[in-house]
Amino acid sequence: MENEPLKGKVYHIPEKGLSIFWYSSIKSAVQGLLKDIEKLESEITDEYKNEWLNTPMKHYCISLLNECKGLVKKWFPDVISEDDKNEEK
Repeated sequence: MENEPLKGKVYHIPEKGLSIFWYSSIKSAVQGLLKDIEKLESEITDEYKNEWLNTPMKHYCISLLNECKGLVKKWFPDVISEDDKNEEK
């Protein structure tokens, strides 16, 4: 199954005054976001696509992307699978 953004995935329950997302939709969106962040990181580190290989800017960008991944995992811990957590180690 391909990861999808949450756009158009909200379900409204007017009787209860609720708007909800399915767990699977949130999980898919979070996993897609993490994959996009990892893709950006690999583009930065790919020495054939970057002219500024071992510069402080490269290391700073990678550091920021890693912080972003950490924040996503902090705010969505219940949708990060155990396999995803083990990849970090």
